[in-house]
Amino acid sequence: MSDRTSRIMEEFNKVKNSKCIPIVKCEFMNGDINNWKVAFEGTPCSPYEDGIFQLKVNLPSGFPSERPYLYFITKMFHPNIRQSDGLVSLNLMYQWIQSRTIEEVIFGFIEVMDNPRVGSGYGEEPQQLLAKDRDKFFEKVEEYTYKYAMDDV
Repeated sequence: MSDRTSRIMEEFNKVKNSKCIPIVKCEFMNGDINNWKVAFEGTPCSPYEDGIFQLKVNLPSGFPSERPYLYFITKMFHPNIRQSDGLVSLNLMYQWIQSRTIEEVIFGFIEVMDNPRVGSGYGEEPQQLLAKDRDKFFEKVEEYTYKYAMDDV
């Protein structure tokens, strides 16, 4: 087993058995160790509560030297998620260091989900609404949670 494959398997098992992330399911997509499907529960007492959110983790051929890419499969309303394809924008990924784990990145994004900030992300509708009316932003997040994140995984 190559060093890269060993690292991927270690990372996969860390996420699958995470004590930090409320994992519902973690699996390889079509048996491909470079593409994972991760499902996790929304944070209690947040607009994401009761939702199950699915995320695709894509590992480029240069991983772990190159950063992973995260895409939400579940349609989300958030300034750090590109609406067109679910791509996640997160400083932890752009400032990638080889020792960082995918578990840390996913956990970091969950923190950003719960505490979005104006000025980060893609500047689309969620960014504009968050800047203009924080309460309406969270109402829309809750609406998306009920509409798109309540299906079984």
